[in-house]
Amino acid sequence: RVSWEEDDDSEYQFGDLARLKVQALLEMFPGYLLREEGRRKIINSAESVWTNLGLQAFLYFVQKCMILELETIAAKMIDVDPQNTERAEQLLKILPNFRDSLCKSINEISGSSPLVTTKVDRLFLLLDELQMTQLPEEFCGIIFVEAYVATHCLAELLNTRYQRKLALPVAGLGPMPDTERNGNIQAFQMRKVAILVATNALEEGIDLPDCSFVIRFDRFHVYKSHIQGSGRPRSKDPKIYYFHNEPVQEMAAAEEMYRVAKNPKDTTKGWQPQVVIPDLHPFTHGPSGACVDVDNCIRILNQYCQQTLRQPLDPDLCVYHFGDEGGALPRETQRIIQSVEYPSPDGVQVVRLDEVRSYWGGTKLTELFPMDPAPERSLKAQKRWFVFVVVVGMVKRGFLDDQNRPTLRALQGTAAACPGFAKLRKEFMLHPKIGVGAAAAPSEQVPGLPEANWKGKLQEWVQQLYP
Repeated sequence: RVSWEEDDDSEYQFGDLARLKVQALLEMFPGYLLREEGRRKIINSAESVWTNLGLQAFLYFVQKCMILELETIAAKMIDVDPQNTERAEQLLKILPNFRDSLCKSINEISGSSPLVTTKVDRLFLLLDELQMTQLPEEFCGIIFVEAYVATHCLAELLNTRYQRKLALPVAGLGPMPDTERNGNIQAFQMRKVAILVATNALEEGIDLPDCSFVIRFDRFHVYKSHIQGSGRPRSKDPKIYYFHNEPVQEMAAAEEMYRVAKNPKDTTKGWQPQVVIPDLHPFTHGPSGACVDVDNCIRILNQYCQQTLRQPLDPDLCVYHFGDEGGALPRETQRIIQSVEYPSPDGVQVVRLDEVRSYWGGTKLTELFPMDPAPERSLKAQKRWFVFVVVVGMVKRGFLDDQNRPTLRALQGTAAACPGFAKLRKEFMLHPKIGVGAAAAPSEQVPGLPEANWKGKLQEWVQQLYP
């Protein structure tokens, strides 16, 4: 475990000057090219670099990352509509001026603030120690970071600090082109550089026989990362350093995972690391201490709906409502749950995405699902993350008792208060106007045709469609 003194929060809060200038610049871009989610990602990346790495890395981010990305987006305005040419050219002129203005302003305040954080300073000291205790040909390792943008910025800090090409960035399939990633890995394998600054994409599947140390610069939340990261250094005397996680705890969790895997009949087969987030998860209530967590919340909701409505239902059709959320770049979307509906004695209740995000605050999916290698891309994890908040609300509204079962009020009044909850929504989702074949549409009796003949005609029609 690497000890280091964290910076004073007031010293490395994202400066008002930088935030306001970045926000003002992003507002110049139309929404169809840079959605709100994309603006938020850029601002969050800028803040992450500022607070985690310092002023010097932030300046590099502005000049080499943010401005280049915005120039690409501005150029796409012309592709979307040639009438945007004049506006695009204006933006392309503004961007260099903005970069110079922001860099000048930050350089003016840099005299009273350190160029890097104390965490980066401690990393420099650790690398100095490793270089002094290892032969030049042995000095070779990986620094793991959490965010893609940090791979470039930290690699640049290392190259500047040691005044040579010491490090190269490596990220996963999405953010980094294959040619760049493969070229950087090859340069490391050929010993053209001594360090790779990587995201967890490098934790497995790549043979790096000369790697003698691994540095976990950021906190990781997946126990699998400890196991795979520990396997990266393959020298005779490998070293693994943690800036945040406690090595003893991670080793204990890894050993437990191995034990469960080797003993499938063990009573702890379903073992999962206990996830406790103060004041958020799990949620306990009632004199018996009933527990709601991300593992049992979906079962609680499904049983509640079926018991109160007294009929089976398909949650994907009746409960979950999906939508597409824009990414950082144009035409980049991700399918997400926009809202969840459930029946109650007070009518249909709706819980929206904003409420769920507000509940969790800054909690990340990787913290809730440490055994999932990529929970942000898992619909199952997203459902559990969302439904947990729904069920907590059901308890607080008096719809669930201290055994996580429907209350007497919910059992007696829900079916009458929400007539056709499942049926109406199934018919809506299967209506041909929504894009499903006409065979799925609700049928209507043909005027003037006796009921028996109508049913016979309907059966013949179905047999023709589905022989």
